Amino acid sequence: MSRAVDSSKSQGRVAILKRLKEHLLSQRDKFENYLNLLDKEEESIRSGNLEALRVQVELEKGIVEEIYAFQKVIDPLQDLYRVAYPTQDADVPSIESSLEHLRIQVLTHNEHNRNLLRAALADLRQEIKSLKMPKQAKSPYGDVDTPSVVDIRT
Repeated sequence: MSRAVDSSKSQGRVAILKRLKEHLLSQRDKFENYLNLLDKEEESIRSGNLEALRVQVELEKGIVEEIYAFQKVIDPLQDLYRVAYPTQDADVPSIESSLEHLRIQVLTHNEHNRNLLRAALADLRQEIKSLKMPKQAKSPYGDVDTPSVVDIRT
């Protein structure tokens, strides 16, 4: 009977480990996709391609939502994993380390893109300020007083 219980616990641990690895690898793929998208956003910012940038920002929102969804699943799995494997499996820390490295790269690249956008916006504001409004021609009737009496005799 105890062998059956030990076997069941072992299968449960293996299942937790397998699911945790799958989710961590999926999240790592999402971060890599996000990093690639940030590269494309940078190109769009530098080239001034606003339509491409708009599409990329929409894609970015979806990727960020997926990353948060994965994190909501990963957190409880990590807790279960720590209880089931106090000594830890060799693969999980390396995956977590690469995931953290990607996370830092994404945050750095995101900040870089925001700074590029701020600079582009400042340049655009300066360009708008430097535009001179064309002077409107004066009307020849501009100096004529407004009539106050109307002759309605026929």
